Amino acid sequence: MGISRAKDLLAGARNERDRTRRHLLVAAALHEVFTSDPIVVGGVAEDYWAADVYVETDLDICVPLTREDELSLKKLGFSKDGRHWFHKASSVAVEFPDSYIDGDEGRTVTVAVGGGSARIIGVEDLYLDRVRGATVNEWTDEDVSFRGAVAVASAHYLQMDWKYIVQRLAAILKAEPLVGRSMKRINSLARRRARSATAR
Repeated sequence: MGISRAKDLLAGARNERDRTRRHLLVAAALHEVFTSDPIVVGGVAEDYWAADVYVETDLDICVPLTREDELSLKKLGFSKDGRHWFHKASSVAVEFPDSYIDGDEGRTVTVAVGGGSARIIGVEDLYLDRVRGATVNEWTDEDVSFRGAVAVASAHYLQMDWKYIVQRLAAILKAEPLVGRSMKRINSLARRRARSATAR
């Protein structure tokens, strides 16, 4: 771990045209200096798992952000603007929505990028996050979260651990009955759509 290697990764991000790779280079830079291992979630994770179907987005990272981490961000050239930390040279805005992912950290994947590595939320937990997000509009086709759930499931339908997903949904239903019932309905529809897309 080191600030110099993090700076090298950020230099690579500055010249990287591919949006997903640029964001992952920034995540890899933070991995080099943070006191805990940051996990990429949100739109960038969806870009990774669903082959770049997401729109332009900031970089969402789950990590228990400490004062030491904030000092490292400043040393790397990030500046705080509201809830975002912005790295002007690479044009990447980073948000830290939660300290931990909603899911199983053992299912995360670590990807090599630019001589560093970035850790990304597992595909099943990302899918469930998108299903939860879709409860706001109850699976309308215009809803970005519902489309994301379908895209992620379509890209990895045969490899996804659907038993794990059913178990997580059952636990959510028990803890949050209204949200859980809605998520179960959305999961059924998203899964049907994904299965149909896979069959074509």
